[in-house]
Amino acid sequence: MPEQTYTPPVTKYEVHINELMKAIRGQPLKQGNALWRMKGSDIEILLGGANLYLDKKQEYVILTEAKIVGADMIVLQNDAPMDYNVGLIFYKSIVPEIFLSRTKIVGLYYWNSQSGDIGIDNNSQSGNISIDRNSQSGDIQISSNSQSGDIRIWENSQSGNISIDNTSQSGDINIHKNRAALAISISGQSQTGKLSFNNAILSHINIKQNCFGLSLYNTQFLLMQISESLITVLDWQAGTKGELYISQSQVLHLQVANTSLLKDSLLSLSDTQLQYGVLQEVLVQGNLFLRIVGPPQAPFVWRDISAYIGQEPTDERQKEFWNNKKVLLEQQKQAFDDKVVELTKQYGPTPIFRITHSSLGKTEITGCDFSQFQFQYYNSNLLGCFITGTKLPKRNMVIYDPVSDTVLNNQSNNQNLFEQKTAIYNQFKKIYENQGDVVEASVFHAQAMHWQQKLLWRQFRHDEEGFWKKVKLFFENIGFRLNWFSNNHGESWLVALVFTIGVGLVFFTASIWGLTHWGDFKTLNDHIHKLPGFMLPTHGYDYLSKDIIETTKATYPNLKVNLWHKTWDFLGRIFIGYGIFQFISAFRRHGKKGG
Repeated sequence: MPEQTYTPPVTKYEVHINELMKAIRGQPLKQGNALWRMKGSDIEILLGGANLYLDKKQEYVILTEAKIVGADMIVLQNDAPMDYNVGLIFYKSIVPEIFLSRTKIVGLYYWNSQSGDIGIDNNSQSGNISIDRNSQSGDIQISSNSQSGDIRIWENSQSGNISIDNTSQSGDINIHKNRAALAISISGQSQTGKLSFNNAILSHINIKQNCFGLSLYNTQFLLMQISESLITVLDWQAGTKGELYISQSQVLHLQVANTSLLKDSLLSLSDTQLQYGVLQEVLVQGNLFLRIVGPPQAPFVWRDISAYIGQEPTDERQKEFWNNKKVLLEQQKQAFDDKVVELTKQYGPTPIFRITHSSLGKTEITGCDFSQFQFQYYNSNLLGCFITGTKLPKRNMVIYDPVSDTVLNNQSNNQNLFEQKTAIYNQFKKIYENQGDVVEASVFHAQAMHWQQKLLWRQFRHDEEGFWKKVKLFFENIGFRLNWFSNNHGESWLVALVFTIGVGLVFFTASIWGLTHWGDFKTLNDHIHKLPGFMLPTHGYDYLSKDIIETTKATYPNLKVNLWHKTWDFLGRIFIGYGIFQFISAFRRHGKKGG
C-alpha cells in the first residue's frame, strides 16, 4: 500500500504533564499561550476559525502549539468516584499516549497534531475521537466493555491500528483521505455504527459478530474479512480495490453500482442471507463470488439489546455507564430499523436480486438459491458467469426497466419485455451449454423460444414495413408455434409422441370420412385396425381406399377416390412425418443429456 511521509507539527511551547492534569481536573491554572480551559463557544475564535463541530456549552481543555513534557503517558483513571467531564483538544501539538481506565471524558480531538496510542479500557467512555487535518496517532484500542463516540481519521491524517473488542462499542468509523495503511479489528461481540471509507488506504480489516453498515469509495485495502455479522448496507463504489470476503452473515442491502470491480479485486459472499442485491451499471474485471447465497429465512432484526447489555446495575456510576451504553445501542438499532423501512418502501417486502446494464465477467455463482428471489434483469451480459448447483427461477424472470423504475408486466404487449426475456433465457442456456449441463440448458432454451415466439407475433401484428414482411413474419410465427406444440421446442419427446399419434388419428379419420361420408362411424370402426399402417408416411397411395371401396359397396355403390381423400392422406403424410422427426429430435436431445 502507498504511504506518505508524515511531518510532525512545529511547536512553540512546552507544557508539563502536571499543568495539563490540573486543567483536566478543573483545578485552578494560569491560562497562557499554550494551555486553556474554556467553553466550546469560545474555541473557534481561539483556534483561528478551526471548525471542530464542538458542543458550544461543553468545557474543553485545549493545548495549542505545545509539547507535553514530564511523562510518557497521560493516564486518566477513576481511583476516586470522579469522572473527567471535559473534552481534550490538541491543536498543532505533540502529546504522548493517552490511557483511560474506569473513567470517562467528553472526547478527543487532534488537529494538525501528533499523539501516541489511545487506549480506552476497563469500563471507560470517551466521546468522539477525531484525528484531523494532517494529524497522526498511534493505535486506537477500545476494550473490556468500554465505549467511544464516532472515530474519525480525516483529511490527510493517519492512525495506527484500530481495535474494538471484548463487548465494547463505538459510534460510526469514518476514514477519509488517510495517508497510510491501517488495520481494523472488531471482535468479541463488540458493536460499531456505520463504517465509511472514502479515499482511504487500509491494510487488513477483520470484523466478527457486528451489526453495521459499510460504505467503500475509492478505497484500497489488502484484505477485508467479515463473518457472523448483520450488514445493513454494503455499498461498493467507484475506485474501490481489494479482496472482501463475507461469510456466515446477513446482508440487508448489497449495492454495487456505477462502478467497475477492478482487476485484482474480489467480492465474495459465502453462506450468507441476502434481502436486496443490486448490481447496476457494473463491469466485473476482477472476481465476484456468490456461494451458498439465498434469501433470509426470517426477517432480519438487530441484536437483542437487553441480552447484550444485561441487567441495569444498582451502583450509580455503573448505572450511568449502563445508560450511556444503552442509548448508543438504541440509536444504532433505530438507524437499522429506519433503513429497513426505507428499503422496504423502495424495493418491497419480497427479496430481490437485480442485474441491470452490467457485464458480470468473472462471476461464479455456486450453491445459491435464487428461486425465492424476484430475479430482475435488464440489458446485461452474463455469458462469462460460471453457475452450478444453483436454483434459478426458470419461468418467472422479471424484467426491470431502470429508466422508468418499473417492472415490465408479463401481461403487457411490450416488445422490450419480449426482447429482454428472450435475451436472459438465451444467456442462461448458453452458460449451461458451455459448462456441459444440457439438462438445465434445455429448460432455458424452451423458455427463450417461448418468448421469441411472442416477440415474432407482436412484430407480425404491429409491423408496418410492408406486406411481404408480414407474410414472412406470419410463417415464422407458424413455425415457432408448431415447434412448441409438437415437442416444446425440442425439449419433450413425450409431447412429440402424443402429437404424432394425435395428428395421425385426425388425418386417418379425415381420410376415411373424405372418401365415404362425414360422420360414418361404422366405416371408421371397421377400419381402425389400419391406423398403425397409416402412421407410416410411406404407406401406399391406395392403402385405405382399396379396402374401403370394396367393403362399402352396399352402402356406397358409386364410391371412388376423390380429392378430399387424397388431400387428407397427403396432409397426413406430411404432419405424421413431421411428428416423427420432432420425436426423434427430442429423443436424441435427451439422449445427449444422459450421455
